[in-house]
Amino acid sequence: MVGNTMHIQALVFDLDGTAMPVQLNGTPSSRVIEAVKKAKKVCHVSIATGRPLDLTIDILNALKIDDLSILSGGASLYSSKTNEYVWKQEMDPLLLQEVYFKLKKFGAHNVEDDRRLGIVPLSTYHPEGEICLSCIFAVSKDEAQKIVEIVKETSGLVAHAMGSWTIGKYDVHITHELATKKHALQALLSRLNVDHKHVMVVGDGGNDLPLFELAGLKVAMGNAADELKKAADWVAPTVDDDGLAVAIEKYILHDTMS
Repeated sequence: MVGNTMHIQALVFDLDGTAMPVQLNGTPSSRVIEAVKKAKKVCHVSIATGRPLDLTIDILNALKIDDLSILSGGASLYSSKTNEYVWKQEMDPLLLQEVYFKLKKFGAHNVEDDRRLGIVPLSTYHPEGEICLSCIFAVSKDEAQKIVEIVKETSGLVAHAMGSWTIGKYDVHITHELATKKHALQALLSRLNVDHKHVMVVGDGGNDLPLFELAGLKVAMGNAADELKKAADWVAPTVDDDGLAVAIEKYILHDTMS
């Protein structure tokens, strides 16, 4: 049952635009940190972010997350306890090369992957090695939608557009087609032995829609994309108003708060 009577066994939430403002060096507020701390006492708590580990580790430490984390847009599960990946879905570099060949005709943009972790022009980028996540940065909304459509034409890959760290722009995350946040959530819940009906997810971007396909309780942030709000069971306040903390207090801590 959706609502305050639902028994939530696991909380999974996004970072940028959900747990903290959308900015490279953003950090969760003290209210969010405190709410997460209290939630950990009554259920499993995990993050699900498009960020690779290098750009996530400080936030994991700040939130003191010790359950598994969904990283790189759903392409990997990381254990803070053992400091290792317990599940990964890598892309075929040849498929990625095929996509970028098409995108070069469409227009060159800055690109980065979780192997390289350095932004280079798409016009000179050559995918190789083990890549779980590849990103195209700071494009317009129309360009982002076009890129998503082009990636969709290539079997084996999937792309999602979301708000960028560059104000007014969008980023596009490309992963293996079996590496959305939904696939990673399935792998996570299998390891936690938790039924998806007892999971609460909170997000704000297009790459959080796959989470909504699986969760028992779906919460969209007040600053979320319209498509996410339409799919949500409840819309929380914005990230600037600590919407994640409000959602945790409403649905998880309601029976523990005096």
